[in-house]
Amino acid sequence: MSVHKDPVRNTWYFRVRIDGKHYSRSGFRTKKDALREEHDFKTEQVVLSGSDAPVKDVYDKYLDYCRAHLTGESVSDKEITYRLYMEPVIGKLALDAVTSAHIVEIQNLLNEKNFAYEYKRKIFYTLNSFFKYAHQQHNLIRNPVDYAPRFKNRKVKDNDNYWTFEEFKSFIEAVDKPIWNLVFQILYYTGIRKSELLALQWTDIDGDEIVISKTLRTRETGEQNYLLAPPKTRNSNRRVLMPKFLSELLNEYRKWCEQHYDGFTVNSFLLGFNRPFSKTNLDHWKNIYIEKSGVKQITIHGFRHSHASLLINDGANILVVSKRLGHSSIKETLDRYSHMFPSSQIEIVKKLPNARGQLKVNF
Repeated sequence: MSVHKDPVRNTWYFRVRIDGKHYSRSGFRTKKDALREEHDFKTEQVVLSGSDAPVKDVYDKYLDYCRAHLTGESVSDKEITYRLYMEPVIGKLALDAVTSAHIVEIQNLLNEKNFAYEYKRKIFYTLNSFFKYAHQQHNLIRNPVDYAPRFKNRKVKDNDNYWTFEEFKSFIEAVDKPIWNLVFQILYYTGIRKSELLALQWTDIDGDEIVISKTLRTRETGEQNYLLAPPKTRNSNRRVLMPKFLSELLNEYRKWCEQHYDGFTVNSFLLGFNRPFSKTNLDHWKNIYIEKSGVKQITIHGFRHSHASLLINDGANILVVSKRLGHSSIKETLDRYSHMFPSSQIEIVKKLPNARGQLKVNF
């Protein structure tokens, strides 16, 4: 990164290299101020020849703009989007040479990988955002994304984004790799969030309990492209009791890790050892085993919904369910899972005392 902090003056500065020359400016009060000034300085110094500028050059400037206005995780996502999906198709083109056909080619690339609708929509949004920036800042006449079709929404509906126990059983029986079998059982039997799972270190396993005190976030690519951050809400800090068989599985897995990983410590990640598994890795293997087992498609977050369904159908107290899931309030739990009580009113009415014959009513 070209923006740095001066530890002596407690201010920020930037250094850039343009056409072989080095430039620097200092004295900025915050990092965001330095990033904004860096972007403005580059824009003034580098004159791109309108919309015939290379896509890569304009995208680099777009990233500079994003760094000044967005979080590191969002910028990292945009870097990944360019490297994996845009560069292979339009990376060598001039800006004004990009057509809607190229956008469709990128869409086809995403469809071939069988990504979830939300992920494809996120990438499509980045494409649109970039070309809007190019239109406003670099004289691009028209946005090619405007002339490309949108992804069809095949998103799993929230009310159907969970499995019954029988569906989960069919799924887990198809998971033949031990590590993924363990991963999906943790998700199903604890209901913890995906980012909470990926952030777990062995210090977070306390007997039969999982201690949730952090979450995993991605950030700008580099030597360490992840960040351990506080949980989603204050109530997300919690201790989640595991079934006995699951804690025994974790103990067996820990012994295996101690034998096979040099440098294993209590600070090692449960999944990934010296660095956590990626979020896309979870989705990839989930989709493989869904296809193999033949059960309906759900998202990784659907495991959390499935856990809630398991508890609710077993008659768990709603307060216990809410605390276990780390919700901010019981209202959040009820709002989210009211559809899982399809027979609740029927069952309640059945328990009401039969007053027929005790009350005399004349019509």
